[in-house]
Amino acid sequence: MAKKKTEEVPAELSGEQKPQEQEAEQKPTHVTIMIPSSSDFDGKDDVFVSVNGKDYLLQRDVEVTVPIAVANVLRDAKKTVHDTDQHGRIVSSREVARFPFQTIK
Repeated sequence: MAKKKTEEVPAELSGEQKPQEQEAEQKPTHVTIMIPSSSDFDGKDDVFVSVNGKDYLLQRDVEVTVPIAVANVLRDAKKTVHDTDQHGRIVSSREVARFPFQTIK
């Protein structure tokens, strides 16, 4: 007796998801952050961020939910701070976060 040939239906056609696709869907796409005010000359102003042509104006001292890409831009934003001696000469330089922020969720 001949065996019946069965065809496997690809997962994308059967509605089933592969384990990799399930993990990708579970990754968060947004994060809640708070940017505190600072003593800098613009430390009370809202913070402007642009990612892939989409603009965001983030209020300071308020919890805001933003895409992870926005949080990454803020994390990567650096400024150089110069330390000086009593004569005003630069003795060292260091990079610090331009917009320090807290991740809430």
